[in-house]
Amino acid sequence: MKVTLKKMQIHHFGIIQDEIIDFDAKENLFELPNKKGKTTRFDAFTWVVYGKDSMGNTRFNFTPTHIANPAPNVIVWLDVDGTEIELEKS
Repeated sequence: MKVTLKKMQIHHFGIIQDEIIDFDAKENLFELPNKKGKTTRFDAFTWVVYGKDSMGNTRFNFTPTHIANPAPNVIVWLDVDGTEIELEKS
């Protein structure tokens, strides 16, 4: 089975307000300064796919503190053996 991450949309998750990431088929690199969201992006992915953060915790705080009444939402699009799969968690 071949699984490829195609795209991820992040809304009100940690420090990320709104972002859509299109992934290249070969290689992707997040090169950002410290405290700019590298781990947050990975946590968003693992939250949707596995229901936990990147450290394996099922209980973690990803709700942004800088927004009144945030509604965290992450959507991940995968290609699984040529079939597009959409996973969403709110």
